[in-house]
Amino acid sequence: MKTDRKKLRLLLLAIAIIAAGALIYLAWSYTHAEEKANKAEQKINTDVDRTFTLKRGDLVLGITQPGTVSAKKKHRVVPQANVRSTIVWIIEENAKVKKGDIVVKLDPTDLENRILDGKIELENLEKEQELALETQKLEESTQAANMKAAEDRVAKADDALRKYLRFERRQKRDSLDLNISNSQNKLDEARETYRNYKANPETDTDEDKQKAYKKNLANAQSSIDSAENELENNESSRRLWKMYDDPSKLKALYNEVDQADLNMEKVKVAIQSSRARTNRSLHNYTRRIRRVRENLEQNEKFLRMMTLYAPADGIVIYGNPDRPHSNPDIKPGMEVWRGMILMTIPEMSDMVVNLDLPEQYRSKVKVGDRVVISPDSMPSVKFHGTVDMIPTLPVNIIFWDSSSPKVYKSRIRFDKQSELLVNGMSVQIEVITSTIKDTLFIPVEAIFEDKERFYVYLQTPGGGNKEVDVKIGESNDRFVQILDGLKENDIIYLYRPHQGRTETK
Repeated sequence: MKTDRKKLRLLLLAIAIIAAGALIYLAWSYTHAEEKANKAEQKINTDVDRTFTLKRGDLVLGITQPGTVSAKKKHRVVPQANVRSTIVWIIEENAKVKKGDIVVKLDPTDLENRILDGKIELENLEKEQELALETQKLEESTQAANMKAAEDRVAKADDALRKYLRFERRQKRDSLDLNISNSQNKLDEARETYRNYKANPETDTDEDKQKAYKKNLANAQSSIDSAENELENNESSRRLWKMYDDPSKLKALYNEVDQADLNMEKVKVAIQSSRARTNRSLHNYTRRIRRVRENLEQNEKFLRMMTLYAPADGIVIYGNPDRPHSNPDIKPGMEVWRGMILMTIPEMSDMVVNLDLPEQYRSKVKVGDRVVISPDSMPSVKFHGTVDMIPTLPVNIIFWDSSSPKVYKSRIRFDKQSELLVNGMSVQIEVITSTIKDTLFIPVEAIFEDKERFYVYLQTPGGGNKEVDVKIGESNDRFVQILDGLKENDIIYLYRPHQGRTETK
């Protein structure tokens, strides 16, 4: 029995919880639906309020494009020394500087070491050059002595040849001829003596006289034989001298002359080669000394460039503000090199606006058109200016992408400079191309298009709306000229009204 009562209580409790949940859900659903209805009603009321009443006025035609304020003249601070170095100290960004102020200090250690090494090398080269000059003087003295010896040898060989040809050879020939002549005379005398003995024989029968006669005859014959032998020897000597001794002597003398001449040519070649080698060595020393001096002077000049100064008065901007995405993180310790833009100092006294004029608007804008400039940071402030420059040719807005849109890098000049203008400021530029006087115009969001038909939603006197065809004329980014279909004081909607409230045309 107690168990049944307990189950009944649990059932009633469950029913009560379910009922409470249902009531809470109904309350939430009602509240949420009411909020949605309120929002819808607010939206309707807001939409109803979005209308425009036509009035006659001047319609200014032109285009609106973004631009950037920039100094017409920017001074770049770049290292001029053709060496790599690191930043030791750099002035803070956005700091104001005067012309001549120190803005960057680069590490000069590497250049100082180069200069020290260059001075030592220059000193050693100059000493080596002096030694080479002294060596050249000694070589010239030795060469002169060698040349004198070679010339003396040539002169001695020539003299020996001439002496032999003019004197010794003739004397030798004459001496040999004289010996032959003397031998011939002796032979002739001996033969004459012999003939005399033969022609006058000894007639006395005295034995001693006969023996004396025979002895004299034998002696005469012996003298003939001796003279004949002597003549033959002398003739043989002359033949041998003529055939062997004289040619051999002449050959030896001529060879000596040729050898002397050849030796002198060798000496000349050796002297020329030595002089050329010495001159080349001296020229190399001169060239190396000149190169070392030039490098030394250049490094000393670079050393003076390790401190960079402000080229003009202005505010420091790190890197190249015209290419902000390519600027490195400028800070002490970073490596720098020649031509690297470390900072830019714009002349704030002469500001312009850089405009990337799209290619499709080029025909609408010309140099001299008036411009209204609105800074993004100060939309209520207006500046006036003139289109100052439009280049002849367009360029790709992304210079490395040939498929990117083309623009004309144009420039706008301010009518009056202002301290509010700073380099890098983003602005909106409205270029006034022409003005249509006393015309009807409506906002562009009020115009709707259906194929070739343009229409608006006109508010009717009863608070409704209807579609009205219109003929449009010129337009700018915000307004469209109405040529036909509407009249002054007509009220049009700036949105599509609810279709249920649209009346039949």
